[in-house]
Amino acid sequence: MIEQYWNEVFGDFKNPSGKFEIPGFPEPMLSTHFGIRNIIGPTDKPTKQSFKICMFGPLHQQEEATFEELGKAISKGIYWRHQVRHNSEVLPFIKRFLPFVLTLETPHYHFFVRDDENILATAIVGVSESGMFLFNLSVDPDYRKMGLAREIIKKARGAFPEKPLFYWTVHPWLRFDSKVLDYHLLSD
Repeated sequence: MIEQYWNEVFGDFKNPSGKFEIPGFPEPMLSTHFGIRNIIGPTDKPTKQSFKICMFGPLHQQEEATFEELGKAISKGIYWRHQVRHNSEVLPFIKRFLPFVLTLETPHYHFFVRDDENILATAIVGVSESGMFLFNLSVDPDYRKMGLAREIIKKARGAFPEKPLFYWTVHPWLRFDSKVLDYHLLSD
């Protein structure tokens, strides 16, 4: 499942404890603190956030999907315009993370929903032999509760229908009828 994907994509960074030590990140991936200390910011405060893994199985048909290779989206400035406008608190993490994923052999894509002028929702999806992982899903605050997160997930699944899709969430309602699991490897 997710371990197979992680080993395919980040296997060179795996340490003896089974965690993935990524250069430039204070906490390893597959750590209870990864999202808190890397995405939200350094903190020693106790938190009640617990990550869940959401899992969608393969689909039976391909659907039209709006996406670009991540490198092209970044070079055009499409991705950054959205991030700067709506996610300044996660921007330091994104600025470290994107150059890192672009060095990997696994292709990463930028999925997005836009109106005439702006990107309203965006996500980064890595695609390996075993499946897909949704790393970042962001929706413009003015357009939340309109189903755009669901639309992004649908686009990603429709673009690669033969592959399962996984993502982590701290929001118990952000499931969209997926199978949701407590992730045991996230405990220290």
